[in-house]
Parts: sequence; structure tokens; C-alpha cells
Amino acid sequence: MSFWSRWFGRKSSSPDPAASTGTSTPATDPREFFLAHVEQRLSARETTQSVTRHEQDFGLRAVISGREVSLFLHRLHADTRELSPEAREQAIEHFLTALSQTEEKTRLSWEEARPRLRPVLRPLTFGQGLELARPGHAMVGHEVLPFLRELISIDYEDRAAYLQQEELESWGVSFEEVLAAAHANLARFVPLSTELYERHPGPIWSIESDQFHESSWLLRPGFLSSFEKKVEGRPIAIVPDRGTLWIAGDAHSETVARLCESAEREYQASARATSPALYTVDEAMRVVPYARPQEDELAYRVRRGHRLLAACEYSAQKRQLDQSKGGEEEGGYFVANVMLASPKGSPETFTYCVWSDEQGPGDLLPEVDLIALPETKEHVLLVPWEEVRRIVGDRLVAEPTLSPRRYRPTAWPTPEMFEHLRAAALE
Repeated sequence: MSFWSRWFGRKSSSPDPAASTGTSTPATDPREFFLAHVEQRLSARETTQSVTRHEQDFGLRAVISGREVSLFLHRLHADTRELSPEAREQAIEHFLTALSQTEEKTRLSWEEARPRLRPVLRPLTFGQGLELARPGHAMVGHEVLPFLRELISIDYEDRAAYLQQEELESWGVSFEEVLAAAHANLARFVPLSTELYERHPGPIWSIESDQFHESSWLLRPGFLSSFEKKVEGRPIAIVPDRGTLWIAGDAHSETVARLCESAEREYQASARATSPALYTVDEAMRVVPYARPQEDELAYRVRRGHRLLAACEYSAQKRQLDQSKGGEEEGGYFVANVMLASPKGSPETFTYCVWSDEQGPGDLLPEVDLIALPETKEHVLLVPWEEVRRIVGDRLVAEPTLSPRRYRPTAWPTPEMFEHLRAAALE
């Protein structure tokens, strides 16, 4: 029996990208048919010179009237999937016509764009495939929570676009000023209501909006903490997809378990997945990842949500890097997989990756719970990440351009280092 079978009880694997994004196989995925249909319709328009698909997102790149544009089709698909075939065709045609008309106009000035800005919460790797392919078109935003970032949406009547760096530079204003305007617009113009989703054993509130910005309210300073008197215990929240924000309290373990279950299920089923994790507020009323104050089985379930998000985001990053730089099969560097597994007999879930002496100095290792260092085929050291970094020191160098963070090994650990790694390894 191999080490992996003995320790984990089964073969470990990285998260299934289809499972974590709610997609099916190409032969059965209705989004694939929708994407192909919009692609065909856009290609047939006289003003369209070329159309290609996004490698890592549900959308298209096109050259329209000599200008490159990027289309993200999540919202259009969600808006039209319940319509009749005739109404769906009209909506698609209206969308493409509005897109062409918008692109033919001069880019919006700061004064024109300001009332249209909204903050949006997205996974850290969202849109990074486009950014790697076209560095000058990087989306404007910043990381606000582990593996999540805040972007700026420009909301038109018929579509939404993400603010890009070159457009921000043309306005001559700072990102802080743009962010303040986006938050002011969210508070002022988006209709907001809260509905009591469940009452027992503790109340669960659902945030409702008609403009697909429900998850954005988690970004509003003081919003989550304002529910302290409406829930029992410390306020906690889930944002499994863009249109879902549930808020409850952690006084009842059944309520916490309900949110854990709902967050993971909806995250894996959604075409607009955001996070399977739970969030709360700290003493300064800032939103932070939620952790159970006591070490019980529910604490393991809470940690699983955060680790599932990490594994899925690292998997998405690996696919983007492999496509942009060429995987090891094409002579490029090796981007290590992040795997998610539970040891036999344990309710705990860990992220881990393999670092072997067969990997080269240009390879990229993720920041995970455990590093597996094979000494022989049957003997593998499982060492906590913090211990590996402490022991090997500058033999792992952070790559500053990548989010989430990865490290380049400069050399294999020395025999002396391995003695320390064996002492730090899990039994």
C-alpha cells in the first residue's frame, strides 16, 4: 500500500474545476450552447472582425469596428435562461447592438462614468487569464479577503464592464477616489431589502437587490456589523455567488452548520461562484474570515470552506499559467497542483502540494497547509508550510507578480535541512 493510501485512505486529487464552477461537460452544458450561439451571432455582424473565446471565463474576446473588446456572458445568460426562445433571441440581439454602439462611442469621461461605478466582489483569479494575455488590460481592484478581490464595475443600461487600468489612467484620478464613488453609488442607488430566510434555531437574513450586487454589500464598511442586534451571537455571512448574501449569528451550532452546507453547495453549483467560506467581523468591525472560537467538529467544517476556496483558486491560477506560459509538456515551467484531502479517521481537511527533487528551479509552489517531500516511493514527509519556510529559508523565493502567492524553489533542501524537516513532519 502506498503512502497516500495509508495516510489519506484514498487517492488525493485537486478540486474538480467543473464541480467548483457549476459547469457540466461540453456535451451537456447549456452554457456551452449559449456561448456558441452568442459567438455565432456576434461573428455574423458586419462590424465584427474576429471573435475568440476566453480561456478561463465564460465570455468572448472580439474586434469590433477595429477595437478589441471583452464580453463576460454570466449576466446575459442568467437574465435570459428562463425566457422563451423568441424573447431570448431579442435580448441577445439587443445586447450585441448596445455593445457595438457603446464601443463606437468615445470612452466615458470620469464625470460620465462616476455615477455608473459599483464595487463588486470576485474570486482573486477572476479575469486574470485576460490580464496575463493582455497585460495592459488589467482590471482595477485590490485583494480584500484571502482569495477574494474587490473590482470596479461600470454599469450600463444593458450590460456591465470592469474598469481597466488604462481607462483609470485616462481619468487622471486615484483608485481611492474611484472606490469611494463606487461605494457611494452602491449605498445611494441600489434598492436594498432584507428578508428573514429562516427563524429557527436562529434567524438567517437574506439580502435582496435587483441589480446583481447582493454580494457587494459585504464590502460596505459597517454593514455586516450592523446585524449584531438582528442575529444571535457574532454576525456571520456567506457569499457563495454574486447574487447571494446570507447573514446569521453563530450562537447556534445548527445555524453555523446550515451556512457551511449552503455555502459549499451553492458555490459548487453556481456559474457565478464567489466563495464557499464563512465571514465575520473583528473588533474594528472589519470583515474577516470566520473561525470557530472552540475546537470542535464544526470548526473543521468551517475551515474546510476556506481551504476549498484556496484550492479552487490555486487550480484556476494553474490553468491560467499553463495556458499563458506553456505547461511542462511544452517546455514551460511546472506549476504545482494544490490538492485537498482528509487523513484517514480525521474530520480535518488540508491543502497540500508535492515538492520533489525532480522539479526545476523555475517551478512554482503554492502556499498550502502541508508540503509533501518524497524521500522514497514509500516514504513521504508531510511538513507544515510554516516549518518548511523556516527551515529552507531563501531556497523558496516568493514570486511577487502572482496572486495567489507562489514560490520558486532555488535548490533542493540540504541533508542537514532534511533532518530538521523530518523532526517537523507530521506523524
